[in-house]
Amino acid sequence: EREFVAVMTSLVADAEAQKLIKTNAVKVIGAFGTADDLTALKPLVESSPDKDAILAEIDKELEKK
Repeated sequence: EREFVAVMTSLVADAEAQKLIKTNAVKVIGAFGTADDLTALKPLVESSPDKDAILAEIDKELEKK
């Protein structure tokens, strides 16, 4: 599971990835990762043009933890 979370984290951090890919990767991390994994994503999306949508998805997943 840790390797799976690592792959999804790299998708969230990828500047070339589309918003749909990033938000779905956040959902997968929410399902298989920890609250710390989700929190660690926040700095990775600060420069993303879709930052608000991705941060909202991270917060949504954190509420489930």
